[in-house]
Amino acid sequence: MLCQGEAFHEITKHVSNVKEILDEEEESFSRTLDRGEKLFDTYLQKAKQNDTTSLPGADVWRLYDTYGFPVDLTRLMAEENGLGVDEQGFLQEQEKAKEISRNARNAGADDREIVALDMHDIAKIEQDKIANITNDNFNIKVTVKGIYYNHSFFPNTDDIPSGKSFGIILDRTNFYAEQGGQQYDSGFITIDTVDAQAEFEAIHGLRAVFGEVYPDPVRVVSIGYDVNDIVQDVSNPKWVAYSFDLFKLSHVAKTGDIKGFIILEESGIAKGIRRIVAVTGEEAQQAIKVADEFRIKIDNISKLQGAELDSALKLVSKELDASNISSLKKSEYHKAAYLFSIDETSSRVAHSCIVGKSLIDKGLKAVDWAKVVSESVGGKSGGKDDAAQGSGTNVGEIDNALKVAEQFAKLQ
Repeated sequence: MLCQGEAFHEITKHVSNVKEILDEEEESFSRTLDRGEKLFDTYLQKAKQNDTTSLPGADVWRLYDTYGFPVDLTRLMAEENGLGVDEQGFLQEQEKAKEISRNARNAGADDREIVALDMHDIAKIEQDKIANITNDNFNIKVTVKGIYYNHSFFPNTDDIPSGKSFGIILDRTNFYAEQGGQQYDSGFITIDTVDAQAEFEAIHGLRAVFGEVYPDPVRVVSIGYDVNDIVQDVSNPKWVAYSFDLFKLSHVAKTGDIKGFIILEESGIAKGIRRIVAVTGEEAQQAIKVADEFRIKIDNISKLQGAELDSALKLVSKELDASNISSLKKSEYHKAAYLFSIDETSSRVAHSCIVGKSLIDKGLKAVDWAKVVSESVGGKSGGKDDAAQGSGTNVGEIDNALKVAEQFAKLQ
């Protein structure tokens, strides 16, 4: 990092910020691997059920394109399980995605002239301090500093021929320019009025949409006011207080049509960006059914004892991670539990505990929890942060062990 800082001085000025971003990216990639492994197991079981010798290319591409799971890792894991990868199918899905991306980028271009700054134009901008270097903040406020046309800068468009393309120079931007082989950022500035200077109040109809490409047509949804009323009076300043969104997915006439809405997953996919995965209709009902069945399974596990209990706890924890149920329900099951079993014949106490990741992050670790309980019932314990078990001979201390376990959990 310091070596690069000699060439890129912004790095040495923001070392702590760079470290924070790296930590977040590392954590994000770790979650990507976790999600990918669960999906891979699903696709693997499906392939084995269909008695195929390779994973379908569409599944491999979905792991990579939607969930960011490395293709090389998919190939390696498939090989370890005695399967190959449908390389031809993968390449076909990849080409389909590229074609969709190309069509989206070219949509609405109308063969217009591309406006680009050359090295002399950039030097003039820097010399005259018209604009600053790229700003990496997620949201920034910008000011139009000038109009660029035919290697010249103008204060307005009066001297630019009608129908010609021109550039808008902003005082700063958070868009990444094409350098070092990395794809540049692109976006749109959309305005609903023809003459922005003459109709200054029409600024209330201005919407900036950066980094998004929408198909034609799209549906505009407004919460609180009818879209048709807004279109008839675009310049009304009160519209600024309301949200207008473009939807390009499936639509329903009313929320009752979807029957149910279950959020399966909520995660961060990039700095400042969150994503939810949800299901509706029959899939939502199925998620509810699976959650109910899982609750029954947990209740039945509490009746087991000894090694059978330990084995069931580990198995149900893995099943919970891979199950498609409500993320809220999953977080409830992922909290923590401590189970005790007394064998009066041999005068022994067996105990096991499981701890969800959210509580581990807060300081409650199963291996420490079991160690404290073992001090009450005697014997030894062992395990990991998420699951631990032990056994002892002080059956008479079981009530005290329960209190100790409860107090320890509350203190964490």
